[in-house]
Amino acid sequence: MQLSLPSRPPAVLRTLSSAQEPMFLRPALLSRSLCTKDFQQLPNEALSAGTEQRCLQILGKTPLLQRVSAGVLVTLCTSHGTPAFLYTLRSSKLKGRHKGDVSFPGGKFDSSDADAIDTALREAQEELGITLPRSTVWGPMKPITDWTGMVIVPVLANIGCLEDLAANPNPEETHRQLSHRMGAHPINATNQRRRDCQWTRGVVHMHEV
Repeated sequence: MQLSLPSRPPAVLRTLSSAQEPMFLRPALLSRSLCTKDFQQLPNEALSAGTEQRCLQILGKTPLLQRVSAGVLVTLCTSHGTPAFLYTLRSSKLKGRHKGDVSFPGGKFDSSDADAIDTALREAQEELGITLPRSTVWGPMKPITDWTGMVIVPVLANIGCLEDLAANPNPEETHRQLSHRMGAHPINATNQRRRDCQWTRGVVHMHEV
């Protein structure tokens, strides 16, 4: 599997160890930001209380923009007792170039949303059928501007035990949900490579795992 992310990862995913085409964060995003300083400690320390506090402190310094294009929920969870990420496999019924993509829940900002956190939580409810309180959110990450000019805000959240989530994916948007357990492999620099993509707005630097 090829995973890609912009070359300059947010600081917080360098500390859970610091993400995407329009509104879809690639899994490699998180491999470079998980709030623990030593990747050898993963996965045991990734969702600890100490990690949460460090992330809250770091993300609390990130201004929450009022005018954004989209919000994406970076879904931390536990799967069979192991820290993991929850993704969605987007339905092939969707229109546009993102159908069939593996992504985090997310979508465009709506006028009913107070901020990007509301957007990310609403999209998770629409795609996965789960209602998450704002207390699950650790905070917004550094906004990403994609090649079309859209400003996407990744929102980091710990949604808890996957087995207790009782998700009910919307078949019109989500073909299935997927989880990927954390581990040292994607964070280890020897398992990564950088490549440059030429788009209409310039060169975008990507990391692949």
